[in-house]
Amino acid sequence: LVITDLYTDVAGTSSFTVTLSESDASIEEVIVTAAQIQTITTASGPSKSFTLEDITDMPSTQRQIRDVIRVDPRISLGETGDGGDQSGAISCLGGSSRTNSFTVDGVRATDAFGLNLSGNLSRFTFPIPFDTVEAAAVEFSPVSVEYGQFAGCNINVVTKSGGNEFHGGGFYLFNDDGMTGENVLDDKFPQGTFERENYGFDVGGPIIKDKLFFYAAYEKFETASVNSVGAADDSSFAQNRTSLTLDELDQVRNILINQYDRDPGDIVRNLPVESERIFARFDWNINDDHRLEATYSSVEEATTIQDDIEPPGSRGLFTFSDNFHARGSDSETYALRLYSNWTDNLSTEVRYSTQEVTDIQNPVGGGEAIDPVPKPRIAISAFGVASEFFGQDFVSGPGTFRSANSLATEKDQLKLKFDYQVGDHLITGGFEYETLDVFNLFIIN
Repeated sequence: LVITDLYTDVAGTSSFTVTLSESDASIEEVIVTAAQIQTITTASGPSKSFTLEDITDMPSTQRQIRDVIRVDPRISLGETGDGGDQSGAISCLGGSSRTNSFTVDGVRATDAFGLNLSGNLSRFTFPIPFDTVEAAAVEFSPVSVEYGQFAGCNINVVTKSGGNEFHGGGFYLFNDDGMTGENVLDDKFPQGTFERENYGFDVGGPIIKDKLFFYAAYEKFETASVNSVGAADDSSFAQNRTSLTLDELDQVRNILINQYDRDPGDIVRNLPVESERIFARFDWNINDDHRLEATYSSVEEATTIQDDIEPPGSRGLFTFSDNFHARGSDSETYALRLYSNWTDNLSTEVRYSTQEVTDIQNPVGGGEAIDPVPKPRIAISAFGVASEFFGQDFVSGPGTFRSANSLATEKDQLKLKFDYQVGDHLITGGFEYETLDVFNLFIIN
């Protein structure tokens, strides 16, 4: 008797019945052949799980899990733009994205400080390469002693692992202004020049067959959004709210260079956006009862955004490149997980991870108060007195909120857990410990 094509999903188990006859009384051995998969077991309560087939079949314009889980009507998403600053908000049942829990293989990858609308440790990208994801689940109100430290929903993804067969893949996506239209409802919209590239690869296989496996993935994204605010008489920009003309700006620039010995940079048209993500995983089947997983992931991301330029609808302000700033984050996460079966009824899990995240908010032209050579902010106002925050017509130097700005977090997590099966009852217990070190410097104006 041979039973094939039996699958389990990330939210439960599959069962089947085998009926034996008297002629099968001589059976002495049952052989089970299966490929190892990664699963998510959700707690009691409303939830939604997504298999690898779901993730593969679902189109993702941003190559983030948010594009997949959005099919659940209890989830709503914030805008993403070109993947720039503060994009990627996920709202569960109308709650703030900052109150969610985001985990990768059970390791908390939530923003430890609370600045990011994405809710995870990266400003505007996904913490790991998208092709790394094997399965995902969203739990809205999990009823379990193992859950905590969130008020929104728990979003967990599990990653792929290597196997006895080598496997891999790659992709390359490209777009530029020459492949993009310039007319919207018969009106020409100047978009400037840009290129958008997204590429990556993943590979996995055995190091020691049946014993030790590896999996690795890499993804890079490079593009540029468009600065829409230009001089009063510069028709190549979509918005001309500033009161200064190109000739007046040229006068200001020459005065800054010749009298103040300061080069304010150039007129900004493109705002670069880039991210680089790396993931590596090793699986070791120590013996029939013990299994070890080790993972490493890193994110480097940065985008250039306006600093003192006011929002649409207000009196316009112009700045050269020295008033823009690069925003993003650098992070590294190491994790170890040991799963052990001590008896048929007793199993344990030991989990440890360490994570370092450095927030990036650096002025393009430098000159913060904490820099070796600080630069004062120079402002021009048509009213004669420039406001401390807004109301200027022109600004040069570090922005209002870049006077002195530095943020870094370091988080260590330890979890010890046991499960003991007693008849129809499962007893779960354990210990969880987390430390968070924060360095935050924030001085405005």
